[in-house]
Amino acid sequence: LEAQIDVTLQTGGPATRCEAALREIPQVQSAAVMTGSCDYALRVACADREELFRLVERLREHAGARETYSRLILHEVELGGP
Repeated sequence: LEAQIDVTLQTGGPATRCEAALREIPQVQSAAVMTGSCDYALRVACADREELFRLVERLREHAGARETYSRLILHEVELGGP
């Protein structure tokens, strides 16, 4: 089960705390700092929906996430780029 999670940090929460926590979560495959309505975009891989739920809870409890928005990846299109 792969998903993308947009994370908005708590007001005043340090980005370094979030990034340190993300490094400790094996399901997080990548993380990017974003402009716009969220602070980070994560790509995650979980065994099932329950593991995804626990991951989101962990983001809120340990990574300083105020808000998360999750989307399941159904199919990835290979574009053949560099």
